[in-house]
Formats: sequence, C-alpha cells, structure tokens
Amino acid sequence: MALSPYNSPIDPSLYSTLAFFLMIAGLGSSAYFFVEQVTKSKNVRSLSKDFSLALVSAIFMGLGMMFTMLTVGIYV
Repeated sequence: MALSPYNSPIDPSLYSTLAFFLMIAGLGSSAYFFVEQVTKSKNVRSLSKDFSLALVSAIFMGLGMMFTMLTVGIYV
C-alpha cells in the first residue's frame, strides 16, 4: 500500500496574500479596540464586547503571523 504525500488544503501561492489580508484585518480590529478603550468611559464599557473584540483581533493576528511564517519558509 503506497502512501500519498500530504497536500496543503490551501495553495502555497496564496500564503502571502492571506498573510497580508489577515494582518490588515488584525491591525484594523486592534486599532478599533484601542479607540474603543480610549474614548469610552469605564461606566459605559462592556466586558463581553471588549473580550470578543480582543479575541477576534488576536485570532486575525495569529493566523496572519502563521501565514507570514509559511510564506518565508518557516513551516509550522
């Protein structure tokens, strides 16, 4: 029984494009989170909204960093 080599579900030529757009989305959501924290008073802030916005930002930045590393040849 011959084993077939592993093929990535995402074409490697798209790694740089995905890295760019995910990092832009992460930086944009981080900037929005920062503006929300600076402009709102402590009485108006919502912990669940802040946590969810930070989580989305962290996921975008993490995936963007992973695809950046894949683009430059650091296979994780």
